Amino acid sequence: MTGRQLMGQWTPFWNGDTKGMAGLVRVNGQTYEFMGHPTQDNIGTKFQAKQVSLKVTPTQSIFTFNAGPIALAVNFFTPIDPTDLKRLS
Repeated sequence: MTGRQLMGQWTPFWNGDTKGMAGLVRVNGQTYEFMGHPTQDNIGTKFQAKQVSLKVTPTQSIFTFNAGPIALAVNFFTPIDPTDLKRLS
């Protein structure tokens, strides 16, 4: 992810290419969007999870959302091998 918000735009790849990746979660019979922009193409829902936090570390990005009565944590890990100290530095 290149931005601080996971929802509201299609996910860009590291080289700037747009990737059509969306995230939906069903809670108590209602579907919430939490990633991408599916409502833009009429494939989404009328409910959107609210992003409440973002934590970025050297190896991961952790997004937290409220979707109805639940808290949803979404983690993205780096593709870099943790034993490759040169790339991690």
